[in-house]
Amino acid sequence: MNTKELTNVVLKYCKNESPGYAIMIDGPWGIGKTHFIKELLVENKKLKAIHVSLYGAASTSQIDDSIFAALVGCADVSDSEIKKAGDFLGKMFSAFGDKTEGSAVGAIASISGEALKKRTLKSLTSNTVLIFDDFERSKLSQSETLSKINEFVEHQKLKAIILCDERAVIDKEYHQAKEKVILHTNGFERTPEEIASICFKAKGCSKADEITVYKSEFIRIVEQFNLTNIRTLKHGLECFLDISSAIQEIDLKYQSSPVLSDILFSTIVLSAGYRDYSVPVGELKKTVQNYSKMAVAYHMKEREEAADETNWERFYTNILAKCSRSVEFHSVFELVCRGHLNKPLIAKDLESWEGRAARPDSPITNFRIDEPIDNEEFNSHIETALDILNSLTYEFYSTAELYSFCNSLYFIYYHKGFSFEGDFGKKLKKFAKLAAPNCQNHTEPSAFGCRDANDKVMKSIFSILDRSSKKLGEAQLIEKTRNRLLNDLEKGGLGRIVDSGDNGLSKSVMNCHFISSLKNMLEELDNTSLRALVIFIKGRFARHSDYETFKDELSPLAEFSKYLEKYLKDSDESLSTMMINMLSDVVSKVVSKADEMGLLE
Repeated sequence: MNTKELTNVVLKYCKNESPGYAIMIDGPWGIGKTHFIKELLVENKKLKAIHVSLYGAASTSQIDDSIFAALVGCADVSDSEIKKAGDFLGKMFSAFGDKTEGSAVGAIASISGEALKKRTLKSLTSNTVLIFDDFERSKLSQSETLSKINEFVEHQKLKAIILCDERAVIDKEYHQAKEKVILHTNGFERTPEEIASICFKAKGCSKADEITVYKSEFIRIVEQFNLTNIRTLKHGLECFLDISSAIQEIDLKYQSSPVLSDILFSTIVLSAGYRDYSVPVGELKKTVQNYSKMAVAYHMKEREEAADETNWERFYTNILAKCSRSVEFHSVFELVCRGHLNKPLIAKDLESWEGRAARPDSPITNFRIDEPIDNEEFNSHIETALDILNSLTYEFYSTAELYSFCNSLYFIYYHKGFSFEGDFGKKLKKFAKLAAPNCQNHTEPSAFGCRDANDKVMKSIFSILDRSSKKLGEAQLIEKTRNRLLNDLEKGGLGRIVDSGDNGLSKSVMNCHFISSLKNMLEELDNTSLRALVIFIKGRFARHSDYETFKDELSPLAEFSKYLEKYLKDSDESLSTMMINMLSDVVSKVVSKADEMGLLE
């Protein structure tokens, strides 16, 4: 029931002189039931509406206390507090006179307070509307709570409106008790547009404010994932506003950048995971750091039924798996889950996002069926995908993306989404083998998204890409490290890459091409760079075992040693010549020892 319809139902009920029944407004936590009813009734001076929270109520007398407190404008006064007030008065009087008289005064005060409470509650007239909030959060059983509410409805002829999330009710006797007390149960719904208006208004976003450009994106996210908890959405929106403001300070070029839309998505989704799904902070951090690895672990796990799902798995099933958008913003995680606005981390996220944005468009989106798509569009996507299978011109960003492409296409074929003449599994395996070398990056197999882990075809494709990824990935890592070494030398040192602990440094990187590049740039290297190169090579072969580890570097270094000797014969005396002499000595010693060990061909 939407807000307008529910407003009519509630106002009609309130006009009834003596209804003899209560009504219930049912809706999930955080959807704004309290906000709705307070705005409609409590703030309406024409009606005598009393709002009472049942949260934590452990006895029926506590419910009376809460109503009395609301009437006298003294929040959370209780039976015990009335007695405490009496005791206090007794002690105060005894300090100035007879102790017995003081105690008597205290006792009278306590008794008077209790009598006043009962009399006040009995004096409530039929035009009073009692609003019982947080019904399912009472420590009393729901059937006991209904029995208490029935005293007001049936005996005192008062009106009662109960706010509840019936999904959280576990009392077995509840429905039998409900039949006697509640006539109408009205499901409360808010449109995504209404939720957005509440959230943006609460955060002070006026129509003229530039941030309202993202209101439609906010609405789309709320609608796609059926998010209704307004407190969660406000939290996500507030985090987005804070990060977007910081981004404007970093660089104005991001003022209308698509990155803001991606960050809005990330803040809302992580807020939902943190607050609505109660995903542990550690697991949310892993999701941001390595989402693909978390996803493959989910698909590889065997479950007997949905009840076995963890909070993260429910979060993945209901949100993450339904969208291909990234949540890999470390600064968003820090703010949403830890309240820390980290500007340096925001700058790093922007740099990483630009890298992701530069990737080629992925054909995987052709197979998304969680978004609206008709048969004609679907068939067009399949046709495009089959064209890719017949051509090796398409360049995938990574082997993980290639695997996901094959997995998605095979999944649709297996479930008869399209027909294919011949052995489609064989065709797909051949394509994977030939397409792997064209990938820009070669991801470790643990990061592959896997939908059908036990299928023979997909197992075979996984093995093909596993072998290819390890081989090509290592070659790519070596090439990347080699280029970074040369680049750092040109800039005056090797400290940055060496100190970073780059995994590529554990491989043989100084091949013939690297030595050739060193020869070409030798005259251009300043003394700081030459000194850094001396230290690097000396440290690289400091131990006996290093010669075996970097065996493939020894022949190129032997060639470099000969070149340095020849180069020095034609050099004038200078600081640069001295540094190259030092370099020549270090390289010569490495080559001599390698020769002694029989490692030179």
